[in-house]
Amino acid sequence: MKDVLVAANPSAEPTKYDAEKYGSKVNWSRQCMFIDGKPTVIVSGEFQYWRIPDRSRWKRILLQMKSLGLNTVRFYFHWGYHSPAEDSFISDGSRDIEELLNLCEELQLFVIAAPGPYICAETQGGGFPTWLLAKRNVRIRHLKTHFLKKFDAKLAEYQKIYYRNILAILTKHERTTNPTGCVILMQIENELLHKVPGITFADDEEMRSLASCARDSGSTVPFFHNDDMPHGSWATGKKNHYLRNCWLPSTPQYRTDMYGVDLYFVFAPRDDRADRSSVSVGPFQVGGCAAFLEFFCIGGLGIGGDDLGCIHCLYKSTSAVGERTTPPPNSWNTKSLAGYIDTLEKKLDAIGGAAEGAPVVCAETQVGWINQWARKRDYDDLYDYFGDSFSATLHSSLAAQGLTVINYYTAYGGTNYGASGDSEVYTSYDYSAYIREFGKVSERGRRLRLKALFQRSFAKYGIAESVVDSSLISCSLPNMLLKVRRAARGDGGDSKKPRFIFLRNFASTEKAEKSRLTLAYNDVAFPCELAFKDSLILPANVQLTDGLTMHLSTIPVATRGVVAGAELWVLSLSDHPFGRVLFRVGGDLTSVQVQWTTIDGSLNGSTKVSSSDKNAGESQWKAPLEELSQAELEGGENGSLPVDVSASTEANIGKCVSLAFHGPCATTLLDQNGAVLMRMLAISEQDSKTFTALLDSSSDSYTPSANVGFACAWGAEEICILPSGQVSVEADRDDRTVYYVGSSASPPSPSFVPVASVVQDVLPGAFRLSLLPKIDSVLPAGDGHYLPLKSWNRRRIIWATDVEWKKIDYTTERDPLDHHFTSGYTTYRCTFDASGGAKVSMKLNIRHIAMVYCDGHAVEGQFCYSHNGISAGAMHAVDVTWAGKKRVNLTKYLDPAKASHEVVIAVMSLGQGRQPFLLNDVRNRRGLISASLSRSARNQRWGMYGVPVSSLNDPFNTTGLPLEREAVAASFDTDNPSWDLFAGESPMCLDLKAEDGIQWLRTSFQGPDQSAYRFPLRLKFEARDSVVVCAWVNDLFIGRYLYDFGPQNSFYIMEGVVKSDAENSLVLAVMTLKDTPLHLTLGPWIVDGNSGNLSPSGKPFVLQKAL
Repeated sequence: MKDVLVAANPSAEPTKYDAEKYGSKVNWSRQCMFIDGKPTVIVSGEFQYWRIPDRSRWKRILLQMKSLGLNTVRFYFHWGYHSPAEDSFISDGSRDIEELLNLCEELQLFVIAAPGPYICAETQGGGFPTWLLAKRNVRIRHLKTHFLKKFDAKLAEYQKIYYRNILAILTKHERTTNPTGCVILMQIENELLHKVPGITFADDEEMRSLASCARDSGSTVPFFHNDDMPHGSWATGKKNHYLRNCWLPSTPQYRTDMYGVDLYFVFAPRDDRADRSSVSVGPFQVGGCAAFLEFFCIGGLGIGGDDLGCIHCLYKSTSAVGERTTPPPNSWNTKSLAGYIDTLEKKLDAIGGAAEGAPVVCAETQVGWINQWARKRDYDDLYDYFGDSFSATLHSSLAAQGLTVINYYTAYGGTNYGASGDSEVYTSYDYSAYIREFGKVSERGRRLRLKALFQRSFAKYGIAESVVDSSLISCSLPNMLLKVRRAARGDGGDSKKPRFIFLRNFASTEKAEKSRLTLAYNDVAFPCELAFKDSLILPANVQLTDGLTMHLSTIPVATRGVVAGAELWVLSLSDHPFGRVLFRVGGDLTSVQVQWTTIDGSLNGSTKVSSSDKNAGESQWKAPLEELSQAELEGGENGSLPVDVSASTEANIGKCVSLAFHGPCATTLLDQNGAVLMRMLAISEQDSKTFTALLDSSSDSYTPSANVGFACAWGAEEICILPSGQVSVEADRDDRTVYYVGSSASPPSPSFVPVASVVQDVLPGAFRLSLLPKIDSVLPAGDGHYLPLKSWNRRRIIWATDVEWKKIDYTTERDPLDHHFTSGYTTYRCTFDASGGAKVSMKLNIRHIAMVYCDGHAVEGQFCYSHNGISAGAMHAVDVTWAGKKRVNLTKYLDPAKASHEVVIAVMSLGQGRQPFLLNDVRNRRGLISASLSRSARNQRWGMYGVPVSSLNDPFNTTGLPLEREAVAASFDTDNPSWDLFAGESPMCLDLKAEDGIQWLRTSFQGPDQSAYRFPLRLKFEARDSVVVCAWVNDLFIGRYLYDFGPQNSFYIMEGVVKSDAENSLVLAVMTLKDTPLHLTLGPWIVDGNSGNLSPSGKPFVLQKAL
């Protein structure tokens, strides 16, 4: 590898980063970034503020991310969210990004800013505002059609206006010009595929115009772009060689300052709501018999065209409508990860340019995966599919390839409240992320934390700037040793530089138990263990003092720091500890004394070893890998004590001291004069789940002068150590004691008290906090702890009188996009004349879900949606709009006393497309595709109703239905004569009637006390037949329940939306085609303690705010 500084960057781009001016603040070598002159590992998580409309949760989520070991956040900034109308840019309330960035600076989190303008992110229009999509003469993402582009100057001008608005805020927070600023990188556009071998797709002016505007708007940080795969897009600055435009002269490609790439390689398995003859290509589904027949106008209704009776044999028929199909747990394919990641370093070096001269920015790599409408699995199933260890193993694999700038998509997914999601995703955007949608930190996030803290804290010892090493390290089991890396910088020759050993268990056996193995470095063999699909990063050859070098630790090291002037290493023990730490002893060091104590002080002692001890001159760990005895593997003779110490002399490395840990304890190593050499804190596997740390200035680059030094804590469900040294603690009902260790002699708050003096002697700066959560006192009585609902008020929508219809020309004006009706429902009304006894039918084609009413009667429903990329109702790519038609017989619903009749078609769109990659699908038709009445229906007159989102402050917070503002008004009058009392079996069981049409229902509930507790609420619906529900809490449209579409039936009500210990409104817009009961409950999330998955044997997720 080359060690190239940014100052030598040969790029000739006018937008090139000015390293001479700003390099002291943000710079890089080939291997890593330098922040304020210090090598820094960037471990980032995605946070989408526009999926968190209650901004009161922003800080807590950022605290959770910081507690998970992340030091950076990437934000996609959503143009359509900030600019619902053409001449607007809203940056207050839930769009106050100034406050968001201030919070990041307060918590000392770096920021990777991604202002788009295209952001993808499974959101409406990919982030483009509706008013822009409605301008048919503007080419979105410069696409003329699928895969074919031509630069559009009009689009470029609109994008520049947006950039100037957003960058006026972002640039004030850039690290290059603000000493405490958080923004360190700027991502230009998103997954703008430039080329694949032999074909150039994108126009360089696309990137140049945006990058130039960003520089002209005052941005001074480095720029990068995120390639969708490691193709080398925007990396080299070489001349283009156009295949599709071969008559054009070759022109230099635009080159970013740094090369970025997205890494997605494990996709959720298909379920049975699909044509089994179709083909899966990565996350996409194409081809198949159903899609083929739809081209000939045959079928297309339902989900994936499952109305095609002639090919029912191609669909699995074992699952009933609404029945879940659960993928096998933890079953992702190890070959997918190994095949995609393990050659990454070589691939990136081969790209050259920015990919060779700077650290590669892994702009997105996956935490889990998205879930689509109409699937028969949910996010809990996806969590089980990826399992607890996926991210930790992925992180180790990426670090083994030398990556030091990694962003995980997504740390917190959030909620597609209202209609903010695109046509692919439903209300929940849980993503099976590190922080589940309702706020619980998952085990996957907790395991990643240990890898992130290790890599960040060992930047001091060279893991940030490392190269592949050929040290003689061997392993007793095949295919376990992934890679060895060596620090690229440091004093002395290569033999004196630290090593980092990457292990990963992708063996085909030992899946249920941990594999035990031995690892040898310089012919010294040590025990190790590793579970299937798990990984380790082990430090080796780390010099701690002139006389003490850590040769190898096969016990996982969680992190390191400096406490009371000496190194403190935190070790994570398994339930049955296995492994050792071996030190080389040299120089003037003649003996080592090990003082130890359990953290509660109940056991303590001291052991001294020296070269004069019996057997100290003999080799203890020289053995062939396969011959290391089981007694040595288990730790020797003193297993009853928490630590076992022995001395030996090994042929290749000389005098050694080794420690085996059998239980949690703290140890101090002292020399013959009583001077501290280093400290180690061994914590249990259970305590590792809650362990977190604040790194000191030797590892953390954010305002070192203000850093309070190293600190760590464990023992409660959620702990975050703030930059000020204060500690935030939220406790579960079973949490009893929080332990804290810091470099300061003072406690983090008066609530902490010193541990026993015998512990303080070994582990200075240790304190404890006693907890006694009283969570049961705030839980409602009963098995489900449900909150009671008050009686319901109801108002039916009367289409003739409650709606002000907009007259339209059916031929040219029925597309909702042209009216800015892009959120929720668009309703159509056709009045026509028909003589008595006439037979009237309608051939109807809609996207995506419709309810049809004739003369006040519920007639029929229709839906057309497909996961297939070329089909009727395709969620992406090519919607075969001539398929998906259904004939609706209206005859028996016509009122014989009338000569004039009406048909009302309420059509719910699941969202606009998002224009991914080279697909031109953002304007795919929604609403009424076509409606053809029989000739007996004369004098047809069409009207249309919807809510133009450009007229709203929040373009996603509407159902598009009439009477919405009245129904959700805070000043609702229960005595309003237009509303009647809706009687049901109980407030939690509503008897719905098809003849009631679409109706609004309103009740209220008392919100739980949130002042001292975190109490997220779960609203659950259960129905037996075709029911559609749009739910509001107070003034927020929280979600959509579609019974036979699925898969979601549990909805998160954000804490910031609920009024604490006060009355809250719950409003539903409901409709059904069959008489059916709708059951609903409102209560806490009862979940598994590790994954956060819903579980009947779990416990309520309610936390007490202890500090």
